[in-house]
Amino acid sequence: MGLLWGGEGVGSMYALVRLTLSSDEILEISDADFRDLKNSREILTNALHIEANFCAVCESYKLIEINYFKTSLDAMIYNWPTNEDFYRTKYEYNALMIAALATVRLYTISIENHAAKIIGKELATKKIKEIKEKKLKTVFEYRAMEAIRNLSQHSGFPVHNFSIGSEWIGDKNLASTEYFFCADEVSGGRKFEKEIIDEIKERGGRINLRDCFRVYFNALCELHTEVRDLISESVQRAEGSRKEMGRRWQSQFDDKSLVGVVACKMESNLLDKSIMPVYLEAFGDKNREHLKMKMSSFAHMDKRAIKL
Repeated sequence: MGLLWGGEGVGSMYALVRLTLSSDEILEISDADFRDLKNSREILTNALHIEANFCAVCESYKLIEINYFKTSLDAMIYNWPTNEDFYRTKYEYNALMIAALATVRLYTISIENHAAKIIGKELATKKIKEIKEKKLKTVFEYRAMEAIRNLSQHSGFPVHNFSIGSEWIGDKNLASTEYFFCADEVSGGRKFEKEIIDEIKERGGRINLRDCFRVYFNALCELHTEVRDLISESVQRAEGSRKEMGRRWQSQFDDKSLVGVVACKMESNLLDKSIMPVYLEAFGDKNREHLKMKMSSFAHMDKRAIKL
């Protein structure tokens, strides 16, 4: 037991209360109301995790694109590379690529677990598998990058060779950086899928990692859009339940703020700490909406470029 609210003891009940020392606000709710709000909170929390994990994928992709720009800009301005600069550039890019691939792996594995807590395990398993088959496994660049990720975890870096330089096009000297993964470097018994090696050889024997990762990222964006659509009805229903409970509270008290308001079980005006309170409004609610809005335009990501 814990915090005490003023007034005559009311026995056992579920209620909305504000967890502040100066508040004696209390509104009785039903057991069904509490269970519905608890379920809604779990759905909204898992929806937030899906958005946050994909935001991490986007940030990893952004760091890779920044690396291209920074390395090309250095090549444009400075008289380089020295041997040290050359290898440092390669190692920096390897580190960024490995981190990005690991972040993608976290996302693609975790979405099924989070979706299961939103729409149920059986449906989530079935639908997520279908979406992955449609949006990821039919894309060569996805299969190639996943094979490269697996290789990087066991026996080697993604970058086998790269070029930094510039060329005259018209009256402009354009600097660029390119990194390559080569099929011949992994054909001799290392842990790499033979089918992927054959596909790479059919495409000239090497992969331009910049172009490949952009298509890979586009496929992941399409996956995320479909996952978001899959869970949207349940998330909207959960958000509606949370907001309805908030309106019930606000209709009873002068202070309309929902800060610190929780659904909980009370025993004789004491908070029963054996049952975890459920917050009516959490920071994650606004953060989820912010991330959803921020990542709402994912069409043709592999075709987008910056004009300088």
